[in-house]
Amino acid sequence: ELKDQDRLWILPLAGFGIITALVFGMMILYQNYSGLLKMGAASGEPELVIFFASLVSGILIVFIGTPLCLSNIFYSRDTMLVAPLPVTTAEITGARVLSVYLFILPIHILLTAPAVIVFIQSGAAQASMVTAIISTILFSFTSLAFPLLLSTCAALLLSALGILSGKRALFEILGMM
Repeated sequence: ELKDQDRLWILPLAGFGIITALVFGMMILYQNYSGLLKMGAASGEPELVIFFASLVSGILIVFIGTPLCLSNIFYSRDTMLVAPLPVTTAEITGARVLSVYLFILPIHILLTAPAVIVFIQSGAAQASMVTAIISTILFSFTSLAFPLLLSTCAALLLSALGILSGKRALFEILGMM
C-alpha cells in the first residue's frame, strides 16, 4: 500500500526511529546498571546488577509471554492445517513453544546485555573475558526457561478456565491484558 501511494520514504524513517529508540534505551539501561553495579560493589556483591537485570527481564517476559503463549499455543487457528502432517502433537506444541522462546529471546538480550557489559567492564568478573562471554551466552539462553514456563502455565490455566467455565472469550481477553 505504501508503494501504491508513493510513500516508501516512511520505511527508512521508521527504521531510523526504531534504531534511535533502541540506542537511547540501551544508554539509559547502561546508566542504571552502572549505578546498580556501584551499589552492589559497595555492599560486596557486584553481581547484583546481573540479578536485577535478570529479574526485570523475567518479570517482563512473564507478562509478554502469557499472551504470546495463549495466541501461539492454545488459540492457534492452524491446527487443522498441520494435523495431516506426519508430526506428533508434542512436536507441534514444542515448535510453538520454541517460536515463543525465539520471539522473547531478543527482548531478554536487550534487557540483560547492558548489565553484562557493565559487569565485565568493571573488572568485577573473576574470570577471563572469553569465559565471561561464554557464560553470558549460556546465561542468555537458559535464564528464560523459568519465565517461559510461568507464562505457559498461566496460559494453560487461563485456557482451561475458559473451557471449563464456558466463557472462553472472557479468559482470552484476560490473558491478553
